[in-house]
Amino acid sequence: MKHIKQDQALEELTTAFKSFDKWKTYSTAFTLLDSKLVRLLDILDAASKAGIQPSVIMMRRRDWLRS
Repeated sequence: MKHIKQDQALEELTTAFKSFDKWKTYSTAFTLLDSKLVRLLDILDAASKAGIQPSVIMMRRRDWLRS
């Protein structure tokens, strides 16, 4: 069952980066990360495919944790 949830989470993450909307995408990504359904590595991979540098993801993550 856990694998199904993780597969669905990865699909949701990929979709979020494909249809990039800055705050909605980061909210989706970091909510999934905080729920332990995806790894930071998964987010970095999806972001990279969308042309977003790892440094940007790390900056957004720091912002997310501070809020």
